[in-house]
Amino acid sequence: MVGNTYVPPEGTRYQSLIPFQELQEEVLKFSNCYFCIAGDLNSHTGTIRDFVEVGDLMPEQLNFDHDVQNCLASLTFLEDHNIRLRRQNVDQRRANTHGIQLIEFCKTNNLFIGNGRLDSDMPGKATTTDDSLIDYILASPLILTKIEYFHVHDYDAVFSDKHCRISWTISRPNIGQNSTINVKPSMINIKKSHRNMWSNVKALDFSNNININDLNDIRENLGNPDAHIDCILNKIQKLYKGAADITLGPEYEFKVDVNKKYKPIRFDRETLNKRNRYYKAKRANNGSDEMKNELKIASKDYKKAVTKAKAINKKQKINKLRNSKTNNPKFYWSVLNSKNNNKINNSSNRPTLDNFFEEFKNLSGTVCHGEFSNDLDENVVNMFETNEVRELADQILNVEFTEEEIFSCVKDLKNGKACGTDKILNEFIKSTYSKMKQVYVDLFNRILNDGQIPESWTIGMIIPIYKNKGDKRDFNNYRGITILSCLGKMFTSVINSRLNKYANETRLINENQTGFRKNYSTLD
Repeated sequence: MVGNTYVPPEGTRYQSLIPFQELQEEVLKFSNCYFCIAGDLNSHTGTIRDFVEVGDLMPEQLNFDHDVQNCLASLTFLEDHNIRLRRQNVDQRRANTHGIQLIEFCKTNNLFIGNGRLDSDMPGKATTTDDSLIDYILASPLILTKIEYFHVHDYDAVFSDKHCRISWTISRPNIGQNSTINVKPSMINIKKSHRNMWSNVKALDFSNNININDLNDIRENLGNPDAHIDCILNKIQKLYKGAADITLGPEYEFKVDVNKKYKPIRFDRETLNKRNRYYKAKRANNGSDEMKNELKIASKDYKKAVTKAKAINKKQKINKLRNSKTNNPKFYWSVLNSKNNNKINNSSNRPTLDNFFEEFKNLSGTVCHGEFSNDLDENVVNMFETNEVRELADQILNVEFTEEEIFSCVKDLKNGKACGTDKILNEFIKSTYSKMKQVYVDLFNRILNDGQIPESWTIGMIIPIYKNKGDKRDFNNYRGITILSCLGKMFTSVINSRLNKYANETRLINENQTGFRKNYSTLD
């Protein structure tokens, strides 16, 4: 068990009367584990022993219990691995209250201080600018023997305003052939799709990159009754993909570090120069007082410049976000939603793919909780029996589609919407309408007359969206969003316009029914 901790210094308002109690409680929770605890403990310990030492014959004479015998066995274990029991410490200050409590904490939990005990830190080097040692590594005997490298670096203002950086490495434990280690990958594959690449400034280029020969081939197939509708849709899909690859570039995958939280800040020339001076001083540091002082000055200048750059960058982001709330709402909400999504990206807290599959499959089943009557209202049936209504139905519903009908739906298509399995975006449809309008007319009329729906229009991808409330592992706290073909939705939009027109002219919908009707509201 590896962890970091911080103990507030004595004499401050943050001081705790029993600073190591919470740490003790955490250790007791994992009493069967080996520990490696690091942090700023604000404790002066001098060279006080952090272990219990007795004579060789004392255990037999006093009949110590099992825990005490284990502590004594740890001393022998460390000596067998050439780790000195007597640690060194350049900080000769008198032990403070925190230091005494730290020593008692180590004795109680059979932990040992690594500072001044490991070969790479035998002097017990100071960890602060005032030559004090208050930053420690505490470890169980077994972990202490696995620490291969331990080093207290020279003070560097870039990392802290007072403390020195400490680095250490722990050797990998021996693992059997049949043993496995589950490591959560930090890199995931992200696909850069044409939807992410699209820009409105490329709309004209996209239209110009439509292959005219392929377009003419599609028109010929639409006029051929033997050509299957799915084959025609595949050609349309390839036509759009070819234009997208030329205009936007092919889709590709790239790796993203899921643990990376911040994008790098762009520094100005002054900050870059200070950074270069800092790295130069760091490389030239040979341990002399002059070079240490030069590194100290360069690191402080660089840290001030970085702090200033971060403040400017933060202010710019805030102003951009505030302005986008009215000027670019889509960007505004994408930023806010991305912050929320980062909280639920941990797949271990979500239902598995199999869970989603079973639940959504059950939802799509035909479950009837009551009796359903197939009887229709006689008035409605009689109304459809009249010649006038039949003629009106033929005039509105059964006539072939026109360019005007399709264009009225195309202009209402919204950008930035997800596409179906055919990967045809609304942006593709809108930017190429002048060239493709006759294809749409012939395609929709072919479907209307033959009654054959393309298979790609019948496939929906269900995306589970967390509702931002409740247990993330509960399926009921997810909303399933079905992604369909944009071209298929455009066809249903044209059909829907006809149905609305027919319903209004035949007064099928009562005037009191205002829900989901265009140009109506609940106030009406």
